[in-house]
Amino acid sequence: MHNVASFLPNIVNMYDALSALQLYPTPVPRPAPAPATLIRRVDVVDERLNVLLTGTSPADLREANADDALPPNIAAELAFVVAKHDFERRPIATALAGTEFALRVARLQSAAGAFYHVYTERTMLRRLLGRVSSTYRLGEHESELLRLLVGGYDLAEIAARIGVAPVAIVDRVRLLERKLNCVGRQALVTLVYASPFPLTHAS
Repeated sequence: MHNVASFLPNIVNMYDALSALQLYPTPVPRPAPAPATLIRRVDVVDERLNVLLTGTSPADLREANADDALPPNIAAELAFVVAKHDFERRPIATALAGTEFALRVARLQSAAGAFYHVYTERTMLRRLLGRVSSTYRLGEHESELLRLLVGGYDLAEIAARIGVAPVAIVDRVRLLERKLNCVGRQALVTLVYASPFPLTHAS
């Protein structure tokens, strides 16, 4: 079993960094949305993605038990991130589990080996992407490309995920940007999130 106290200093510092990171920055000023419950989960997992510690914040991390395993869709996305993301170049990875959950992942080094801190929150991306796809009549592949771009994946990760050469992704992104009248990833994020809906919601 792992001692929670031995993880807490690193986890608290990483949590502060993750909390400060705007994964989905608010693109335009708007009135504050109605209060909503943020569905949040904080986990520390080992290299095999077994959950060691879990909670809703670093302050309430506890030893995990068999019922605390990551949901299959989150575990699958995390496995992809761990395999493909360059944590040396970018210490914090952002990803999406479908259109339901946003993930922020950081690697923690200790004498016992590498561990991963996973911060999960619920999003309204399904609704927002649906609005954009309908408005601009995006096809299935275009919608998936937009999801991955907004999710924070780099072009190499996107190419690996959809099974095409990285050079082909560049052309696909340009075509999508032309169709949406956007230039650059930030413009795509702004387009998707420029809506009156809150970014998170209660279940």
